[in-house]
This record gives sequence, structure tokens and C-alpha cells, in this order.
Amino acid sequence: MQASKTSTSSRQGSLRFALESYAHSITSLRTAMSAEQDVAVPRANVLWTTFFLGLFELMQDSSGHGWLQHMIYGTSRALIASGPSACTSGSTRTFFAQARTFEVCRAIIFNEPTFLAQPEWMDVTSPPLDSSILSERTQGLAIPYPHGSSPPRVSGFATP
Repeated sequence: MQASKTSTSSRQGSLRFALESYAHSITSLRTAMSAEQDVAVPRANVLWTTFFLGLFELMQDSSGHGWLQHMIYGTSRALIASGPSACTSGSTRTFFAQARTFEVCRAIIFNEPTFLAQPEWMDVTSPPLDSSILSERTQGLAIPYPHGSSPPRVSGFATP
């Protein structure tokens, strides 16, 4: 591997290209978000686009304001617009898994409520418990004692 010094004009050209691509992406995202439902871009595309634009903003803007807009607020708003039912499988589920961390941080940092506390969103984070799996995993852990008897004493531990 070899490092080479990039000329100033080459760096400026790369920066210009990156910023033009970013501006084009923002315009395309706005168009996709305002499209009619029957021709709308898949939700996962909008969510992941918001995420990657936020990463670009984090690298580009040292103040972090752009990153806050897209990564913290934008992803939350996009998730709310998608609804919890969209976050149950596929790449939207994967997006939800990573974005909820940002949403929790946003709620803590800004001392604001979060949509994740609503029952329908809590159902997304904790699927219904399958009692057969639970009993299978805990089988053998509980030792039934006949009525009137007590558990065996283990030396070194106090009994209640």
C-alpha cells in the first residue's frame, strides 16, 4: 500500500462531486417522500437513504447539525411514517434495529418522549413469548419439592 499526496485541485473536484451528489440525493429523497402512495419508493429505500445521507453529513459537517437533522430526527420521523408493521421483517427490520439506538439516545439527550414507548412499537422490539420455547429452555431448572418438604441445604449459604 502506498500513500500519495492528492493535489488541491483534485481534492476540490472530489469535494464538489460529493456535494453535488449529496444535493441530488436530497432532491431525490424529497421527491420519493412526496410521491403518491401507489408509485411510492419502497420504505426501506427511504429509510436507508436517510441513514446514509446522515453519515455523509457527519463526515462533512464538523458541527454535527446536519447529522442531527437526518440521523436523529429524520430517521425517527421516517420510522414513524412507516409504522410498526413495516418494521417486522427484511431490511426495514434491520434498519429499525440500528435506528432505535439513535432514537433512545435522542430521547435521553433532549429529554423528550419517544414513540418507542407506545405499545405498538414495543411489540416490534419484543415479539410475543412462545411458551413452548420457554418451557423447553427452562425444563430441568425447577425442582419440584413434595408438599411440606424444603429444598436441600447447601453449606455456606443462609436459608430464608
